[in-house]
Amino acid sequence: GYQRRVRGTERCCSDSGLDSPHFPSMTITICYWGIRGRAEPARHILRYSETEFVNDELEPNMDRYKQWQEEKHSLGLDLPNLPYLLDGDIKITQTLAICRYLGRKFGLVPGESETERIRCDMAEQEMIDIKDKFGQLCNDPEFEAEKADYLTKLDKKLAVFDAFLGEGPFA
Repeated sequence: GYQRRVRGTERCCSDSGLDSPHFPSMTITICYWGIRGRAEPARHILRYSETEFVNDELEPNMDRYKQWQEEKHSLGLDLPNLPYLLDGDIKITQTLAICRYLGRKFGLVPGESETERIRCDMAEQEMIDIKDKFGQLCNDPEFEAEKADYLTKLDKKLAVFDAFLGEGPFA
């Protein structure tokens, strides 16, 4: 299992032993609300790489939110926000910045050339667009009325995406 800290309680997964001169081996801390949300992709990367980490979960309630608003500027984060990741002297906010850092740290970034990496970045962002549109639909009070139109547009979008992926290593 992975490290989970809710008000001080902790559990760990095993250390992978991954280390390099660019990324010193230290315990990583990821902090976010006590929900999956925006920190979950980074948690998946940490679990996949079998890296020990502290999962610092904030109680998702209004009192804790107010406390976070008061303390976030005292943490030394350039852009105070959740989620944030601490890895030694490295302090990162924003989901994609965290995931990209972890991907580089653990050798999970695909692509031998800049062109291949750009295509991966484009695919990543396309998936985020698809996820965001789905989230909008799920939160729409007219969900049932909008669902058919969403699915029609999704089929067209996925056909374009499939053609894009079919040209690369994910075919």
